[in-house]
Amino acid sequence: NSCIAVCPANEDFLVVGGNGISYTRNANAASPSWHAIEEFHSDQQAIAFSLSDPSRFYFANDGFVGMATENGSVVKNISTGLVACQGFCVDVSQTPVLVAGTATYHTGILRTGRSDIRVWEYMAGNEGGPFVIDPSNEKVMFCGPWAPGELRRSTNGGSDWSSRRLKAINET
Repeated sequence: NSCIAVCPANEDFLVVGGNGISYTRNANAASPSWHAIEEFHSDQQAIAFSLSDPSRFYFANDGFVGMATENGSVVKNISTGLVACQGFCVDVSQTPVLVAGTATYHTGILRTGRSDIRVWEYMAGNEGGPFVIDPSNEKVMFCGPWAPGELRRSTNGGSDWSSRRLKAINET
């Protein structure tokens, strides 16, 4: 587990997060009863209890912020509209049309510039890996998702992508 929280009003109420979220209301028992929360996304990063209502806690993961009420029995996403990402690499066009793009974790490939440089748009379902814009043509982009030996290319600014299988150095 990568994060843990103890209820400020009841030390027997413990919540842990890792790939998912689990909680117990009898942490001091010899064999605590653990309950899994059917969360909306994996990779929990943080958990915090509400001081004003100790039966409610919040959790943040790679995809959203959630809230659990009624001691963990009711869960919902509370970050609809929140735009946040973990970008792995970023590139910027070197042409008169300014375009920036990034490969992200769990959010795919994002870019700016079609209508407003301040607006980021989703381009592809890849996650992670390198992302490069051709220095002489902002519409030509390359990305290498975490799929081994795969390279993707777009010639229309990220609207469509073609895939190429690359041979590993030790393949014949």
